[in-house]
Amino acid sequence: YTSEGLLLGLSEWPTGESQPQTIPEIPNEFHVKKAIDAVFAVHGALCPQTEEFLTLDDQFVDVRLFVAEAWGLPSLKVRICQIATFPRGLHDVDADTESTAVNGILATAVVVAVFCWWLFSVWFLLRSYRTFFENRVRRERTRAAAVDKCRITLSHPMVLIVASEFMSLSKL
Repeated sequence: YTSEGLLLGLSEWPTGESQPQTIPEIPNEFHVKKAIDAVFAVHGALCPQTEEFLTLDDQFVDVRLFVAEAWGLPSLKVRICQIATFPRGLHDVDADTESTAVNGILATAVVVAVFCWWLFSVWFLLRSYRTFFENRVRRERTRAAAVDKCRITLSHPMVLIVASEFMSLSKL
């Protein structure tokens, strides 16, 4: 915009619509309009001679004088200023960072829970294998003891008696 109040461009304006030509034509709800009004209130001029930084509600305002010679252009008769507004509170960025942190914590908690469940399942698996093998060993020992008892019984099938009594037996 110029020091006389002519508007050269407005990035806040929706595309496709014709932009206002002067500063008073800018709607009051636009950040740029509020920033230009604040610059005028502080400095008494629309386009100050020096670079200025202002804080306006939730916006940072940067006003700079456009020097045509610095860009290889001929000197201009009017003073042209560039104004930029930046959100002071980065609520959206903070909200995204916060939601990312929450999602990271939740993902970490889920990974830890899954790992714990995996450890418990491995522990229960090893415990069931141990129980299975202990029962198998116990059954085999019981069976071996029974076989040994049968072997002892079959190894000594005789009874010691006197021969005369043996001869008197009618049945064996």
